[in-house]
Amino acid sequence: GGEVRPVAVGSERELGREMDALGQQLRNEEDWAARLKALQRLRGLAAGGACGLGSFGERLRALRDPLTAQCGELRSSLVKEACRALVAISGAMRDAFEPFVDVYLPPLLKNTVVTIAVISQSSHAAVLAILMATPTPRALPRLLGGMGDRSATMRSRCTEYLTRLLQRLPAASAGAERSPLERHLDAICLALRAALSDALSDVRAHARCAFWALHRHAEPRAARLLAGLEEQIGRLLLEEREAAQAGYEGQLAALDPLSPAHAAALLAPPTSRPRSSSPHQRTPAASAPTDESPAPLRRAPSPGP
Repeated sequence: GGEVRPVAVGSERELGREMDALGQQLRNEEDWAARLKALQRLRGLAAGGACGLGSFGERLRALRDPLTAQCGELRSSLVKEACRALVAISGAMRDAFEPFVDVYLPPLLKNTVVTIAVISQSSHAAVLAILMATPTPRALPRLLGGMGDRSATMRSRCTEYLTRLLQRLPAASAGAERSPLERHLDAICLALRAALSDALSDVRAHARCAFWALHRHAEPRAARLLAGLEEQIGRLLLEEREAAQAGYEGQLAALDPLSPAHAAALLAPPTSRPRSSSPHQRTPAASAPTDESPAPLRRAPSPGP
């Protein structure tokens, strides 16, 4: 089942014994059922508060290889349980999970385009939950790279993830010396320019949402990007601004990773099989939620970024 019993540990030594045992079980290539139970036990530890112990991060780092291997399994039940564990751990660790985002994002992104629905949907939900629980610019290179992928589904997914990440990241305060996004702005604008003209409508829709999410962080750069776009694209962006502002807070509340109901809903079994236009490509998800934008913006004939 989806629920696990919380596992309480009373000391760092007890946590060490638990994590060492889980490591051995996750490396048991002959017994997939043992690995499944280990993943459930790991989720139970997260539910029991183990992530708050000082050595948990170090112990989790030691599980990097076997846990990553479960994300890449062909057996869908193992992948789904690995995703559940990562959702639980990131939700408990919050910012402390940041060093692990680079570790687990690549295999999860790869899974989002496979044709096995349980694997692709579980991985998609896990990426969303991780980005919401641990919003970090460290995820940007992977997401921006995926926006240029040959797979239309990957481009759509990563553009949606970019939107969610930009929405979740706090905007720099007026007195801040530098925005944490500053070093990534050129790459973000370049990826968005391409996505706004993508052949797939879902990618374009996600890109328009991402534009308004970017505007919240870097209004001058967003204005420069808008000014360099084709007139039709710019008109669509401006038409969608009001809807973006109205939907921003509600969408974030609906995706609160700290809510147990949210995590359960993300990883619940699908109620119906998603339609697919071909055996090699799933139908992309619906358009991502939109974002608020604080100040007036008009197209101007200035050069692009």
